Amino acid sequence: MNSFSQKEFIFRSNRGPLQRGRHGKQSEGSERLIADAKVFNPDRGKSAAYIIQGFRQIYQYSADYNAAVGYLIIFNTSNKQLRFGVTGSAAPLPSVVLNHKTIFFLVIDLYEHEASASKRPQPEIVEIAEDEILGEKRQSSDSVVPAV
Repeated sequence: MNSFSQKEFIFRSNRGPLQRGRHGKQSEGSERLIADAKVFNPDRGKSAAYIIQGFRQIYQYSADYNAAVGYLIIFNTSNKQLRFGVTGSAAPLPSVVLNHKTIFFLVIDLYEHEASASKRPQPEIVEIAEDEILGEKRQSSDSVVPAV
């Protein structure tokens, strides 16, 4: 399969892993890949809140398809560095576990830096804390129904 055919297969036929997980198409084999992609660029309205919304979506996809694992792929198109302050950050990919579902965060830096790494100033860091990610979900899963 040539390069164009692969791209067409993945992105136009809704058969690529991102499309299958996102739209719930039946995948080949017994396992389904649950993944979604978001762009991170605070200067263009795609801020930490947008990434947190992406977490909630991929968590819901995982719940809908009874999958233990989901992936949030983040394309960083800004000059800021995105960091996750989560308990699962010591692993190669940071992750959060909620209700026995592990969501991994994969950040891909697509920003075209003008200077080489040795000549660039320290980038501004945008950190998303675990409490921010789980805030709404944790409240709903930890809520106690009062006895009558």
